[in-house]
Amino acid sequence: MAAPRVAPADGGGIQLPVWTKVLGWCGIAGLIYLLICAVSIISRGFAGLSGDAAHTMFAFAANPWVGLSVGVLGTVLIQSSTTTTVLVPFAGAGILTPAQVYPVTVGANLGTTFTTVVSWADRVIVAQVRSKGSG
Repeated sequence: MAAPRVAPADGGGIQLPVWTKVLGWCGIAGLIYLLICAVSIISRGFAGLSGDAAHTMFAFAANPWVGLSVGVLGTVLIQSSTTTTVLVPFAGAGILTPAQVYPVTVGANLGTTFTTVVSWADRVIVAQVRSKGSG
């Protein structure tokens, strides 16, 4: 019986059989397929929200400046842009138009930038206070 083929080692690491690499790539492909299926299921669920209920729930998005403000404030207060960019599937389901979702998404990106700048400034100020206190 022949020994199993092994992939060449990268820099002297552990040599794994070829079938483990193939199995790993099949696993990655399977996970991508599951992600696509999950997005499809969520999109169909959002499509069930069509009607007056969904339009009144997102009436704030009719004005782009209000949508931008909601995106910025929501991201700064919660410190997560995921909560505001969750509106993108609503555009995919036809509940909201891309023109309504775009300002909220831009606002979420601005809010993330604002949060990053505040965090950076806090670290710089703390570093300056520590350097002056030790000198």
